[in-house]
Amino acid sequence: MLGNYYLAVHSTETMGKAIKIVLGSFLAVLFIFAVITPFVETKRKVVRSVDINVPSEKVFEQINVPRNWLNWTSADSRCPDTKFYYSGNVEGRDAKLSAESKTCGNVSYQITKSTVNEIVAFDINIENSGMLGKGSITIDPAPSGGVRVDFINIWDLGDVPFYKRLFAVMMFDSMVGGDLEHKAQGLKAFCESASH
Repeated sequence: MLGNYYLAVHSTETMGKAIKIVLGSFLAVLFIFAVITPFVETKRKVVRSVDINVPSEKVFEQINVPRNWLNWTSADSRCPDTKFYYSGNVEGRDAKLSAESKTCGNVSYQITKSTVNEIVAFDINIENSGMLGKGSITIDPAPSGGVRVDFINIWDLGDVPFYKRLFAVMMFDSMVGGDLEHKAQGLKAFCESASH
């Protein structure tokens, strides 16, 4: 009987110590981030690259026309209600794509620079996010033939709250990079299959 009581008390004390250690570690990490994140560079650059075995003009005609983007980048499956709208020019500078979703929010892309067979650059606006995005897709000759395409996003988190800075430090590259990788592989698959 006393043995069971001792085990119960000992188990409770051990659990209490474990909870204190976990809670203390969490608070220590939170404190470190609170001290560090105000000094973290708010501009974040993410790049993903892919080699595509087609001529540069085949890639350029896909990236320079926002209506063509859905050929190689699917809508997020978490946002089945997304609707797409096009405005401005059909292609090149001032061509605009807007994606609107009650589930995931609204985002728009407007082309700001277009150099034939070389680069398409665009502004990215995520509504009510407080973040400003600049994107570009560049085309260069690949060493093995075809072209190398770089997908580049540069985000200025500006004067954003602590939790967004924390997000930028911990998750930004993997989340944005995953999206860019998906687009890069989609563009490769579409261009190479369309050329056969």
